[in-house]
Amino acid sequence: MLAVKSGAKVSRYETFRRMPNLETALAFQALFGVPVAEMFAGIYQEVEKKTAKQATILQQKLQKKASDRMSARKADLLRASAITPDINKENQ
Repeated sequence: MLAVKSGAKVSRYETFRRMPNLETALAFQALFGVPVAEMFAGIYQEVEKKTAKQATILQQKLQKKASDRMSARKADLLRASAITPDINKENQ
């Protein structure tokens, strides 16, 4: 179902010795009905933290710029992105 030549590749996915590409991860989601972020929760949490950190850094840079309408909108979006991990924890 995953169009791989041997079960060894699937075994490496199962034991986390190899990370699937996006297409394979989505195939897992389709097969098992479990969201990719849930199947790879540890990796998802790391990516979420890094993204939130980058959003905070960019937000701080925007605050130093002249406050025009576009910068304010970007800052709002970045502020929301920076707090997403906390919101996700509350909703679990």
